[in-house]
Formats: sequence, structure tokens, C-alpha cells
Amino acid sequence: MRYIYWRLSGFYWFYFGLVGYFIPFWGLYLQHRGFSVLAISQLMAMSAATKLIAPNLWGYLADRFSLRIQIIRLGALGAFMSLLCGLLPLSFIGMFFMMMGLSFFWNAILPQFEVITLGHLAEKTQTYSRIRLWGSLGFIASVLGGGIFFHYHSIQYLPYFMLICLLGIFLSSCWVNEPSKIAHDLQHDIGDFWQQLKHPASILFFIACFLMQLGHGPYYTLFSIYVERLGYDRIQIGGLWAIGVLSEISLFLLIPRWFQRHSLSSMMLVSTSAAVLRWALLAWFADYFIGLLLAQLLHAATFGLFHLVCLHWVHRHFSRQHQGQGQALYNSIGYGAGGALGALFAGLLWKFISPASVFVMASFASLLACVVIWFGLRYSAIKQPV
Repeated sequence: MRYIYWRLSGFYWFYFGLVGYFIPFWGLYLQHRGFSVLAISQLMAMSAATKLIAPNLWGYLADRFSLRIQIIRLGALGAFMSLLCGLLPLSFIGMFFMMMGLSFFWNAILPQFEVITLGHLAEKTQTYSRIRLWGSLGFIASVLGGGIFFHYHSIQYLPYFMLICLLGIFLSSCWVNEPSKIAHDLQHDIGDFWQQLKHPASILFFIACFLMQLGHGPYYTLFSIYVERLGYDRIQIGGLWAIGVLSEISLFLLIPRWFQRHSLSSMMLVSTSAAVLRWALLAWFADYFIGLLLAQLLHAATFGLFHLVCLHWVHRHFSRQHQGQGQALYNSIGYGAGGALGALFAGLLWKFISPASVFVMASFASLLACVVIWFGLRYSAIKQPV
């Protein structure tokens, strides 16, 4: 078990190391390339929108032909080649197609690797958080190292660091094999994939995912630009991102016992409530460092807790042969539709109202997610602990 632990952990290190370069610094990179805040939000929204199609396409192919690990390697190579094109002097249209290609292939990677990881863990899925922790450490290494490097050097070098991470993703995937049988912990037969999607618990679950990521869209798109305009330098920006992930790591160490004591719906309710507070802090108290600090500490609840609960919900409620499609659907509805609309609305609000209004919208979206869970999911099948 120990050898597969380190191989799986190595993949998460490189994958979320890439995320650690992309999310905090890509907007600043596009700004360096001469794009406006509205153009940046549009590019990020269109990039996120590929998650509506790409993960489901890759998930269908993976489930239909049992080619998960091959799809992961293809995704890493395709994203690598797409990013290479981004080194060229591109217009808005050129950057649009480059980011669409990058996102299309990038979205092939994580949902399928999540299925492989849970398959290797079999009945020990509660130890997933300890493997995923290495992804958080990779993210911290990227945001802190990137913050220091880009403080003293031009951010034009960002794509080269991302290319190294994509190469690491490909090489680490070459050391992992797909389990012969993907394990699952269903307590009963849920029937056909589409029949399961019609279940009220599934509908409410995906609505909550959409609203939660609608609130996170502005954060992933404009947070670095937002705090830079408040007077923070790039070392401090990297540190703020790292604080959020450090809080997430603390949660990963504690959460295995939480899954044994609390229902999924109660943990989702905690997460969405924390998101309401977090985005309100960024909207009205970002001028004070203590406000930013508290907002980043809440990342453990708004991202870490919510993602782990959703991952376990999908793993439990979709049958073995539909695991890839289930994880892909969670990514496409949440991070795809929700993230894309959140990024698009953020750019429009920033331009026509104010930067702070971006996070007012995020807080309201999280409040709606909280309401959905409170009045719906807490009475559904999701109420039962994993």
C-alpha cells in the first residue's frame, strides 16, 4: 500500500502545483499581456465553460472503454502542447483558442485520476484526504515560490513553470496503473446512470454545487488583481493564497474522523455558511489585513470541506461503471457552469459597478446554496453519513 500511496501523492503534488501557478497568477499574466479586467474575466469564463462538455466526454470514454490512465496521459500531453502555443504573441481570439485547448485537455485529468485513487484505496477511502494533502503542499510550493519569483522577475515566465508541472503530471501518471476493479461503497443498487440523475437528492446536490462554484468564480478569477490594487505586492499575494491552503491541510488531517461522526449534508451546510461569511469579508473588510486573513482561513471550509464531501457523495451514489461520468458531471456543473458564470459576472460587476460588488454577488450565491441544502438535502438520502 505504501508504494501506491507515494505514486498517487506525486501526481497530486504536480497537478495542484500547476493549479497553484494558474489560479493566483494567470490573471496577472494576462494583465501583463495587455488584456483588461473584463477581457480577463471573459477568457477565464470561456475556459471554465469547457468543463460543461470536456469532463463528461472524457468521463464517457473512460467508462465506456476503460481507458482512464491513457486519457490522463493524453490530457497532460494535450495541455502541454496547448500551453506551448500560448508562448506566441496572441490576440484576444488567439488566447481564447489557446485557453480553450488547454482547458479541454486539462479537464481530462483530475476526475479520472480521482476514480483511480478511490479504486486503489478500496474500502479505505477515508484515507484519501492524506493523499490529497500532497496536492495542497504542491499548491503552497507554487504560490509561495511563484510569489517570490514574480516579485523580482517578470511574470512572463509563468507558462514555463506550468509546462514543468504538466510534464510532471504525465511522468507521475506513467507510474500508476488503473485498478482492475474500481471499488465502491453503495449500500444498494442505484440503477441506471440517468435514472439516478433524476433522483431529487441528485438534482439538489448539483444545484448546490453550481451555486457554490458560482460564488468561487470571482475568487479564482480576480482575487489576485483585487488585492494587488489594494496595495499588496506579489509576495504577499502568494502568502495569502498559501494561508488558505494551509488551513485546508489542517482540515485534511482532521476530516477522516469527521466523516464517521457527521452527515454529508451537515458538513455541506457548514461549508456553504462559511462561504457566505468569507465573500462578505472580502467585499467589505478587504482593506484590513485581518479581514483578508480570516477570509483565507475560511478556505478550509469553503473549498476543502465542500470538495471532499462532494467527492464522497459522488463515489457513494454512482455505481462502479459510472464513476467517471459521475465525477465528471460534478466538475462540469460546479466548476464548469458555476465557475464560468461566476467569472463572467465578476468582470461585468467589476467594470460597471465596483470591485467589491463582485464578492457581494459571491456571498449571495453561497447563501442560495445554503438555502438549498437547508431545505432540501438535509431531508434527503445525502443526510446519511458515509
